[in-house]
Amino acid sequence: MKSLILAAGYGTRLYPLTKTTAKPLIPLAGKPIIEYTLERILPLPTIDTIYIVTNGKFFSDFVKWQKTFQSKRAEKESPILLLNDGTTSNMTRMGAIRDIALAIKKFAIDDDLMVCSGDDIFTFDFQKLVDTFEKIGKTVITLHRSNDMELLRNSGNAQIDSENRVINLVEKPPHPRTNLLSPCLYILSRSTLPMIDLYLKTDNNPDAPGYFLSWLVKETEVFSYTFEEPFYTVGDMASYKHAQIIFR
Repeated sequence: MKSLILAAGYGTRLYPLTKTTAKPLIPLAGKPIIEYTLERILPLPTIDTIYIVTNGKFFSDFVKWQKTFQSKRAEKESPILLLNDGTTSNMTRMGAIRDIALAIKKFAIDDDLMVCSGDDIFTFDFQKLVDTFEKIGKTVITLHRSNDMELLRNSGNAQIDSENRVINLVEKPPHPRTNLLSPCLYILSRSTLPMIDLYLKTDNNPDAPGYFLSWLVKETEVFSYTFEEPFYTVGDMASYKHAQIIFR
């Protein structure tokens, strides 16, 4: 299994912090945000390679960070490979789904793929997600229960059946139907990867990954793993300050 961390956004809602620093590299309680995600992925024995896709504006910063980070880690751990999507501004960004497609093509990925955001912080054991995927053998997305209506409106909103199959998923719904939100953390089965190109060729929204998942649940079976542990999205200054307090 491979892992892909999406880190090519420009974090405009966190200005001025993100004018000169990529959001995943902003320090949170003493270390870059992205390292909280890597600490969940690196112990997984099934992951043999981790890809991080970033942009032209911050690529050199990620190169410097990578040298420092890997110098502190055990050599036996999964290698981390960086990819520059070539964009240099929020106006020219490719969108997360195009970045996923770019990474698949660039690295010739033909394996199950764990995809996650570079600015979400999870506190549950990712092995539980891997175990669920290996048991089912089909694409699995993570879900989390929330009563925060604003958060539900700005996330994927899912409906599932008694077997945890996703029967409907709407990205950023004005009127959420359930309290199940879908963060950007899921495992795409190998057979699903070619469907990303099909999705993009039919002029679908290339931005948030949830738009692809909304389309995917209508095309094939997608299952879910619901975690109860808290997670944090660093989207704006208020959420960043809140996360600082929690992790300090």
